[in-house]
Amino acid sequence: MHSPWVRTNTVSAQNRLQQILSQILSQASLTITPLPLMPQLKLHLLDAQSLHSQFTSHETQKILQRTPFWAFCWASGQALAYTIARHPQLFRDKRVLDVGSGSGVVAIAAAMCGARQVIACDHDRDAIEAIQINALLNEVEIETVAAIEAVQDTLDIITAADVLYDAGNIRLLESFKEKAPQIIVADSCYNHMNTSAYQRIAKIDCHILPNLDRWEEFNQTTIWQLAEP
Repeated sequence: MHSPWVRTNTVSAQNRLQQILSQILSQASLTITPLPLMPQLKLHLLDAQSLHSQFTSHETQKILQRTPFWAFCWASGQALAYTIARHPQLFRDKRVLDVGSGSGVVAIAAAMCGARQVIACDHDRDAIEAIQINALLNEVEIETVAAIEAVQDTLDIITAADVLYDAGNIRLLESFKEKAPQIIVADSCYNHMNTSAYQRIAKIDCHILPNLDRWEEFNQTTIWQLAEP
């Protein structure tokens, strides 16, 4: 059960996140959404019922300039969070960096599994606020940074979901190896890893939240892990 302090601060934080969303989509609202694959983890996500069919030209421009990716739980993030929850022993007492954190779903899952320190990285300042507010909702502590370079000292694990939407980002995987011995990557766009360094460990089906009956082609996620040397 949430303490009165947590409830009060969660409501205040949710109001702050709603203000951010309203600056982009004036009529849209957020709703606390448990994840179907792991309902113990909840996120402030876009309420599909609050969306109207036509965006104004001003809203369209705002969306292009400041897309609220953090207001969705993408399939790869949910699948990776679920994978973490199924293998908590891999994350317990570890120092974890989650890259491209978005809503913070993967970072939160790692923290819920007892990671010693979890750092969420996202260059979107709105996502940074969403991560902190979603962490509060789930009563875990997450540190946030805007760039990988800001993370110092040795890491145990790097996680990343949906970072391979651009094929050029494959080089990120090489840079990850310089920072941590264990790397787990989830992606719904990239089905074939063109490197023997990573092995496929799972395929998981789940839909994007909120479910807008779109993007069905991204509902299957592949989980990759850095192979043992």
